[in-house]
Amino acid sequence: MTLTNQERETIICFNEADATAEVFTYNGRMLRELSALAGERSDDIKHISDNGAGGSTYSVPKKWVKIRASRILTDEQRRSLTRRLPHNQF
Repeated sequence: MTLTNQERETIICFNEADATAEVFTYNGRMLRELSALAGERSDDIKHISDNGAGGSTYSVPKKWVKIRASRILTDEQRRSLTRRLPHNQF
């Protein structure tokens, strides 16, 4: 069974009483990252289940769940960063 992109969702669920959050996702990048973290930090993150259709559920510390907005740059800041970029190349 093939799922559409709209059906391939990511759900993050937590409540105020628990210290952990459950993350269910089909997102490949997130799945790889969660799997790697589960191998490296097994005390913090647990693989709970695999739904057999490409989605998996992990339990992670709630403090790892973050929402970050991108920076809003002025034109001057953007020009300044562009000028410095060649000097920061490795």
